[in-house]
Amino acid sequence: MVSYSYGSSSTNSLLTELSSGITPSLLRVSGGYQYMFKNRSFVLNNSLSYNYRNQSRNSQFNYTPEIFYFTNTGWRLSLWSILYTYGKSR
Repeated sequence: MVSYSYGSSSTNSLLTELSSGITPSLLRVSGGYQYMFKNRSFVLNNSLSYNYRNQSRNSQFNYTPEIFYFTNTGWRLSLWSILYTYGKSR
C-alpha cells in the first residue's frame, strides 16, 4: 500500500508550516506477507513499512514479525516484535 498526504492535518502541523514556510507532506509505503507452516497451528505474519516526513526530514523503516499459535480449544496466542530504524537528514 502506498499513501501520500500533502498539507496540514493538525493545528501543530499548520503552525509549523506557517513558521517554516514548508508545506507538510508524508509518504507511507507498506506491505505484508503471511506464511503458514506445515503444522497449521502456527502462522507467521510479516509487515514492512517506510515513512518519510518532509517537515522534520526524517525517515523511518519498520519490520514487524508476529507469530500465532492456534490451540485445539479455540485459543489464539501471539508473540510479536517491532524492529525499526530512524534517520534524519540535515
